[in-house]
Amino acid sequence: METPSPSSSPSASPSSSPSASPWSSPSASPSATPSATASESAGPWCPQTPTGLTAVPGDNSAVLAWDLPLEDEATALTGYEATVYSIEDPADTQKATFAASALAATITGLRNGRVYQVVLKAQNAVGLSAPTEAVEVRPTNGIDGEVSRLVVEYETGVASVEAPLVATGSDVIDEVGLEPGKALGDGLMTVELTEPVSIADAEAIAEVLTADPRIVSAEPDQVVTTASFPETSPNDAQFAGQQWNLWGTYGIGAAETPNDMTTAYSTAQGAGVRVAVIDTGITRHEDFGNRLLPGYDFVSSYPELKSSREAVPIGSDPATNAVSFDGDYVATDTYGELGWDNNPADPGDWRGVAPVRNSSWHGTNIAGIIGAEANNSIGIVGVAPKVEIQPIRALSWRGGLLSDVAASITWASGGVVPEVAENPTPANVINLSFSTEGMCTPALQTAIDGALSRGVTVVAAAGNANDDVSKYAPANCDGVISVGASDRNGKRAGYSNFGIGIDISAPGGDANGDGSAGVFTLSNTGAQAPLIDGYAYTQGTSVSAAHVTGALARLVELNPESTPSELSFILTGAGNVKHFAQDSCDIDPLKTCGPGIVQIASNTMTNTFNYTGAVQTWTVPAGITSVYVEALGANGGLGGGGSRGGARVQGTLAVTPGETLSIYVGGGGGAGSAGAAGGWNGGGNGQGTYGAGGGGATDIRQGGTAVVNRVIIAGGAGGGGFYGGGGAAGFPSGSAGVLCSSTWTSCVNNSSGGTQSAGGTNGVGANTSGSNAGGGGGGYFGGGAGATNAAGAGGSSYSSNAVTSVTHTAQANATNSAHGSLTITTTVPSLTPTDLTAAGFTRSVDLSWTPWSFDAVTGYRIKWGTDPASMTNQIDVNSPASTFRHQSQNVLAITNKALTSNVATLTTSTAHGLAVGDVVVVEGVGSPFNGTVTVTTVPTSTTFKFALTSVNVTSSAVNPTGIAQKQLSLPVGTTFYYKIAARYTDTAQSCNASCFSAYTSPVVSAATVFANGTIFEYTGAPVAYTVPDGVSWLQVDSQGGQGGTAGTNGYSGGLGGRARATIPVTAGETLFVYVGGSGGGVTRTYDTSLTLPFTYSSGWNGGGTGNNTNAG
Repeated sequence: METPSPSSSPSASPSSSPSASPWSSPSASPSATPSATASESAGPWCPQTPTGLTAVPGDNSAVLAWDLPLEDEATALTGYEATVYSIEDPADTQKATFAASALAATITGLRNGRVYQVVLKAQNAVGLSAPTEAVEVRPTNGIDGEVSRLVVEYETGVASVEAPLVATGSDVIDEVGLEPGKALGDGLMTVELTEPVSIADAEAIAEVLTADPRIVSAEPDQVVTTASFPETSPNDAQFAGQQWNLWGTYGIGAAETPNDMTTAYSTAQGAGVRVAVIDTGITRHEDFGNRLLPGYDFVSSYPELKSSREAVPIGSDPATNAVSFDGDYVATDTYGELGWDNNPADPGDWRGVAPVRNSSWHGTNIAGIIGAEANNSIGIVGVAPKVEIQPIRALSWRGGLLSDVAASITWASGGVVPEVAENPTPANVINLSFSTEGMCTPALQTAIDGALSRGVTVVAAAGNANDDVSKYAPANCDGVISVGASDRNGKRAGYSNFGIGIDISAPGGDANGDGSAGVFTLSNTGAQAPLIDGYAYTQGTSVSAAHVTGALARLVELNPESTPSELSFILTGAGNVKHFAQDSCDIDPLKTCGPGIVQIASNTMTNTFNYTGAVQTWTVPAGITSVYVEALGANGGLGGGGSRGGARVQGTLAVTPGETLSIYVGGGGGAGSAGAAGGWNGGGNGQGTYGAGGGGATDIRQGGTAVVNRVIIAGGAGGGGFYGGGGAAGFPSGSAGVLCSSTWTSCVNNSSGGTQSAGGTNGVGANTSGSNAGGGGGGYFGGGAGATNAAGAGGSSYSSNAVTSVTHTAQANATNSAHGSLTITTTVPSLTPTDLTAAGFTRSVDLSWTPWSFDAVTGYRIKWGTDPASMTNQIDVNSPASTFRHQSQNVLAITNKALTSNVATLTTSTAHGLAVGDVVVVEGVGSPFNGTVTVTTVPTSTTFKFALTSVNVTSSAVNPTGIAQKQLSLPVGTTFYYKIAARYTDTAQSCNASCFSAYTSPVVSAATVFANGTIFEYTGAPVAYTVPDGVSWLQVDSQGGQGGTAGTNGYSGGLGGRARATIPVTAGETLFVYVGGSGGGVTRTYDTSLTLPFTYSSGWNGGGTGNNTNAG
């Protein structure tokens, strides 16, 4: 893994503006060239060129400084324009403008390790000056690329005492010694190298280790870094005026104005929710209140990682100035001992060597955005001001080791890290505000998978390199919520990474000269060691991730039982985000940033509707195809003889995303002493002082608001009478109302409950006309009214065929006129396929999976490789299949098809490498092209032809693309690794028709082997086959028998069908093979004088018998 950088940097950021000539001439020029003797009337003219331009490398950035150019009133400056140009990639050109008062600025969104040239121009009212001489700068994170240990994951069952010493098969590889390291949890350990090696050498050693069957993966333990450039804090104590990220037009929806907080902000503020901030540690700050939980310090202190922290004088030995990797060395009494300890305090991450910086207090910045205290009359307001924050230190002044980050994730989520005390307060949400260029490593993915399995949601910053997020970890790890940065104007921040891997955007800021377009947060005033509480502007996808973490904390409070995938579904739903200022987040539509900008939603997985006396509505969210409904009918009113409860109906209702359901919550029947009115939605009226009203029904209506649109109905109970309790609602019938004697010694049924076919029509309970009598309850059919002194009957409940798993129950006897209620619970379906299996055969691997039954799924994307740490190959299966046979290491995407004069031509998206005579399997192109074909001609590197007898097909695009692969061409004896994601359509997201689920986990593997084939011919009887030892899968290719030939006309019977499949088996079990016989033919008899026998018998194993002389 390459070195990640902190995803925040509080400095001026450029807008992307490619230029054909970065050193272009000034945009305006004087009409005459000025001279030293020019008169006053000759001006005005462009300003002088700035002098003294320098560019100092930073992390994904460059810090510029310059001298003030000469000027007078005629050339008064209005600003500066800097152009940054990549020598390696001319398309990587950026421009940034700065205020006239500026003499320094920071350019962000640059690629580490890439050489840039920078020029600066001054600007006035006339135009731009000539550019300065170009200066070169190479952004860096300050890491030298040496590796001293590996992170290794061992197979389950490898003994802990064996793992670090023996599982390698040797304690020396390529003359580098291997020694046991420390256990990281979730099956991960470190293996120490006796001497530092380059990244390339470390990868070679890891490859040797991975060949050991007891090892799942091995990878270099590289360093991740964070960087931050705080701006000067303003003197204004009214910080609420600075927090556009909360109340601005493109903020997170906490307020309409600085003085007008929204309902969503007060609905849930993260109370009882714990957030782990894995970062540089934390400094105490009064604006956190008392909500900091005990954390941990996972920064290691290995001797070989010592380095100089300040510039070494010429002639001095760098080793004499080297200090510990763990910045705790500055004061171990204050910050804890070197290496892992239980003190997460931030000692400062300042650097006197490139990239030079003051201490960033990055962990404090991020924690402040998430959870700064509200209503304490000081400072700022956090996104979730009641959340509890657990600081975990994993990054020091030189960055953080991958192994330390993995252990931090495991511990934060409640996993076990050997030799570390169990986390007593595991997090609900983990924030990862750092980024590294590279694929998600197995160790990082294993730690994240462990967190997800424990129900913990993981948020990751997309990165600040203005690049595709698919190249940056941990944002490209499966299962995380990847966050891009938006600016104050609702657009992509110029530095933010982009692409279909972005799950959502959030305010990250894009600071101008005075910093006010950055995000204001908690900080510290110390340049090196912490001093006193402070505040600062910052910017970056680190900041964006913090906003999303805060929003998730609110959702966890509302939905404490929801899974990470369900929370992500709510968070990123189209109805829960703020749309970008334009149709897309960037002028380039390919630079996507998710569905929109995060909002602090008050959405829950459970939506409860209480009585209002009016119709309520609920719109089905995108992606939801069924909901769980619990409806409670209203109670009858309390009469002289008591009341009963309404019915309860529970079931799963099939719905369509986007449709609106109408909800009618029944009102409780009025008590006899209160007027005896029937409850809203069908309750019948009672009469007299002791006759109560019936309870209203609770129902949900689909497709309209008419009574006939009711799909779930919970009946209301009947009202009580003077001498009788109201009848309970129920299914299939409501209970009768009763009339008792004045001494209550005997009771008889008096009024009939509603049924499934009789009672009060239109769901209305009957009004009584008897004195002191109760009204009927509402329902599918309403309950009858009581006669004098008698109680009303209950209404009936109902559910339509659209409702499954229905349960009808009665509520307990009621003592008052309680209203009904209705609860809708959405269950987010898992788009990720399940049960992925891989079975290896001779030169092929058969994959199978259980698909997700959702109409929007249009295909699958398979990622594969021969190294689980580098699964960069992908196959797009553009159909809702559940199997795939992988046969070639070069699986081709077919983009065009044509058929002329029985010759087919297919076009591939990349060079196909095929030759005449190759046998190729074609899938997903459509009829008549699909099948196994032999290449006859290779016109170009991206086209091939084959014979195909069929009607002509005009040249046309294949969309979505099809697949072609050389048949049975995988190398034997090679292990292949696989994972798969579903592709689906969701018009509510920016991915539209190309949305992808999370990939399956864990990764599956299979090795290609030499296989034996057995052919079974027709015998007319079952044949037994015993599965050989060591065999767990069989490839089956079966063909049915052909139908018999007809007599008079000689027409042939139809061909038998063909089925191919891979089936799991157990060694030693016996299978029985039934090979079907062909149908008997009829002898052709054109000469009626011939008396040949007719044979039209059926084929063995199910063939039907013909019925006349001309039938087969």
